[in-house]
Amino acid sequence: MVSSWFRTLMEVTDAYAKRSYHFYFSHSPTVTHKCYPSCLTYTKPSSTAPVSENPFDYKGLNPLEIPFHAGWLRYLLVGHPRENERQMIVYRAPCGRQLRSMHEVQRFLDRTNSQLTTDLFCFDPSVVINSEFRAEKTLTNIADISYGKENIPVPCVNSVDNEVPGYIEYVAKRQPIDKVPLLQDDNFVVCCDCTDNCRDRNKCACQQLTAEASSLTNPSGMVDSQAGYRYRRLAQFTVGGIYECNAKCPCDRRCSNRVVQHGLWARLQLFKTSRK
Repeated sequence: MVSSWFRTLMEVTDAYAKRSYHFYFSHSPTVTHKCYPSCLTYTKPSSTAPVSENPFDYKGLNPLEIPFHAGWLRYLLVGHPRENERQMIVYRAPCGRQLRSMHEVQRFLDRTNSQLTTDLFCFDPSVVINSEFRAEKTLTNIADISYGKENIPVPCVNSVDNEVPGYIEYVAKRQPIDKVPLLQDDNFVVCCDCTDNCRDRNKCACQQLTAEASSLTNPSGMVDSQAGYRYRRLAQFTVGGIYECNAKCPCDRRCSNRVVQHGLWARLQLFKTSRK
């Protein structure tokens, strides 16, 4: 249950209405239950079919909005003035369970065999999910310079003059060039044998390669056991590189160590500046 010192005034982001609004939340008792895959079922009031939970069905959308389309809610809770109005984020799953940390989200997704991944959730109160930066002045604009090759559009905006950038061949996957061959021999590819989608980094051979590589850039030569992804995000700069899982590994796309290979999900914008 949410801590009692929080006020009942909450801000909820409504992905469908594209707005934020306030309402008074009734602290009705939560029904105790064990979560199963059925806890993910959500049907819009205007439909009879459950909504899709596959993130790739929402390509082009802000990735942090995808859970809302799958029936989740995100609450911004504000504390009492005597608590310096401390803020925290709480997610509400389709079954009503409230989750207050990335660890709880990960555990819920595992138990329900959800198609969602932890990088679609954000517990930073300063992040407004449905807020998108737009240039105040746009003279020329290309809606998507990747021309559909990325999971989300990559707009190109010019607010300086009327110049339109020339066409570029956007490449979303690695592509060899002359005299730079790619090592693709399966005999040289390390793989793991994880059965938990690589949740335990200490048992994942691929994540251990990332940890071992951290010693090469450490002046003391010590291994950073925390190097690499945490909840599918980089918590710190990793100079030694990231060794992601590959096609020989038994884990699926929800693996904690498969991020870059799925393409761009973070929202980016290419823009011209008045000086180089």
